[in-house]
Amino acid sequence: EGIAQRPGDTDGVYIYGDGFPAWRGGPMHQAVAVGLDRVLARVREFRDRFGADNWSPAPLLEKLAADGASVADLGKD
Repeated sequence: EGIAQRPGDTDGVYIYGDGFPAWRGGPMHQAVAVGLDRVLARVREFRDRFGADNWSPAPLLEKLAADGASVADLGKD
């Protein structure tokens, strides 16, 4: 949503700065692997369970999932 240039930039931050398991490739890599429709469904499940203050899906996630797109397509312009 305009913060990182490419999805891989976000993966690097989480792997090297936040301890995300490198063997998983980062959260954006995981999102591509499992599919954004499943990621969105899980975020909505957490929202319903734990409240919208911490678990509201990002508009970009909702748009990409609705369009059948992937985060792998972002930042290629």
